[in-house]
Amino acid sequence: MAPLVLEPALAHVLTGGGTSVSAGAAWMRAAVDTARRLVAGAERGGYAVIGTCLGSQILAEALRPGSIVDAATIEVGLTMVRRCGDDGARRVVPAYH
Repeated sequence: MAPLVLEPALAHVLTGGGTSVSAGAAWMRAAVDTARRLVAGAERGGYAVIGTCLGSQILAEALRPGSIVDAATIEVGLTMVRRCGDDGARRVVPAYH
């Protein structure tokens, strides 16, 4: 797949979809590579990069590969998110997803 040509913009928004970044969809690697390019441009001050739902997973994978793991249940609506901190302590964070 040829790299996506990135047009000048004020912001690039990565939106949701019916899969997870860890699902192994054939097009996902290209999406993550494109997100890395977008983030690099944003770091140079060119524009903002925003991700929602699957888009935020793609950004997380681009910035920290392997950081997204499948949830035991679907995360839609009001969901309690549990985070294990670097110190090993478990924290519950209310989140609307």
